[in-house]
Amino acid sequence: HPNKIGPQLGANVHQRNGHIVAVTHFLNWAQTHWPDPKPRYLLLFGDGNWNFKGYNPVRYPIEPIIVPPYLAWVDPWQGEVPDDNRYADLDGDGRPEIPVGRIPVISSEEAQAVIDKLMTYDERERRQFWQRQAIFIADDDPNAGDFAGESDNIIAHYLPDDLIPQRIYLHLTHSDADSVRQAIADAINRGAFMVQYAGHGAPDTWMKGIGWSVDDSDLLSNEGRYPFISTFNCLDGYFAYPGLTSIAESMIRKSNAGAIAAISPTGLGVTTEQSVFRQFLMQALFEEDTRTLGDALLIAKQRFFDQFGPHYLIETMTLFGDPTLRLPAAFYAHDAYTPLQLHSNPASLRASPALTPPEGPSITPHPQL
Repeated sequence: HPNKIGPQLGANVHQRNGHIVAVTHFLNWAQTHWPDPKPRYLLLFGDGNWNFKGYNPVRYPIEPIIVPPYLAWVDPWQGEVPDDNRYADLDGDGRPEIPVGRIPVISSEEAQAVIDKLMTYDERERRQFWQRQAIFIADDDPNAGDFAGESDNIIAHYLPDDLIPQRIYLHLTHSDADSVRQAIADAINRGAFMVQYAGHGAPDTWMKGIGWSVDDSDLLSNEGRYPFISTFNCLDGYFAYPGLTSIAESMIRKSNAGAIAAISPTGLGVTTEQSVFRQFLMQALFEEDTRTLGDALLIAKQRFFDQFGPHYLIETMTLFGDPTLRLPAAFYAHDAYTPLQLHSNPASLRASPALTPPEGPSITPHPQL
């Protein structure tokens, strides 16, 4: 009912003085008043930040607020963070009902760049060799977690046979941050189905500022070969700070390069809990072949809720991109496809048995920053 959405939502927003809950109230209203099909997905097309009144523009540059962030006190360590999950939590119990994604653009040029990438993305099968590449990037800090080991566990127990893992592990496959940075750019430029990163993060950097950064997106030239990215770190999806571009935003906005979508946190996180969430996401994507990215993330969040109840990861893990995006399916030729490494990779496969979710939620007081 595209002709009804604008007037109805506009009236709802007006009645509530532009409050963010208008979107959720509208979706609830549509569930009871619309005939089938009812809304199945929510796409927030536009960026936003928390400086609604333009406070201190010298320190916080004034930027358009196209779709405001839903700010909520859900991060156990730093408190209020952007929480787009609340838009799709129709009954307010912490368990979202519909998939939600955000395309964080602030200009028509950025919007067109994202649309162009979506229009050319091949959702059919992973027929091309580059579509079978899965890039795994890991930080190195034993005090915060075994990031390489967690990635090896995903490779060993969840990666489909047709996908070829490429490991870029700090101090294991690559000796220093400079070689890691170049390896990431080279791997993405060759093309990849997906990229995963585990380690330390900030809004605009990985690996405590020595690894990949927002500025490094200038190294990318992967036109037509866009991966979806998922990160299990801290804050690299924090999109609501005025004047600061997050890694997730930079990869989505990049014209003719970068990523087709990203699943990234807007808050802090703990490795052990992120690892369980990561496994739920991989199960939905590959064991159950949930190809629609928004549906896969929704399944992971709902299962995490069913296991642990309300949890900060359900609120902060955010989809940047179109929630209706369908990932290409596995493709097998006449004979079984045998995955081979692109080149020698010295990382040993140190996979442990598949992790079992703990009996209940546990909040470690020292998140990985």
